[in-house]
Amino acid sequence: MMNFLLDTGVKETMVFGKSLGDVDHTIFKNKFQGLGRSSGIDGILAVNNHLLIAKRMEDKDHPIYILDNEHIDISSRIGVEVNGILGSRFFADYRIAFDFLKKK
Repeated sequence: MMNFLLDTGVKETMVFGKSLGDVDHTIFKNKFQGLGRSSGIDGILAVNNHLLIAKRMEDKDHPIYILDNEHIDISSRIGVEVNGILGSRFFADYRIAFDFLKKK
């Protein structure tokens, strides 16, 4: 199981520091801008991934950006292990509701 932040301001899904040995699909090397680094971060784009959340939300052709986690330290800032960011693209076909009082 992995922990992701949901960030509607980010379109694509990102995973931090995942091993290339865990990627089965077509891979493209790239340098990614943003995340507080002006020089960019080395990473890869893996395509055709099957993503399933809560056994109800599914994308059988989901692109995932895999970034070198050496320069990304979100976990220490929020006190919970974060393996990546789930971007808005995944939720394009799903209606999502947040209840901040119930924390759901």
